[in-house]
Amino acid sequence: MNKMVINHLDKLFVTSDAATIVKELEVAHPAAKLVVLAAQAQEAEIGDGTNLVRMRSGLPSARVR
Repeated sequence: MNKMVINHLDKLFVTSDAATIVKELEVAHPAAKLVVLAAQAQEAEIGDGTNLVRMRSGLPSARVR
């Protein structure tokens, strides 16, 4: 399922790629930052698996309003 993401520069992304969505997030909470860093490391090392890192961390999917 595609998601529409608008970043801090008002650039619009329509993607189903979790790595792209995570890359564009502005995260403030320290625990959430660790999950983002783990997802980015997984993407850099393996090239996939961002959803797996998010699911294993126990975080719910982001809600778009």
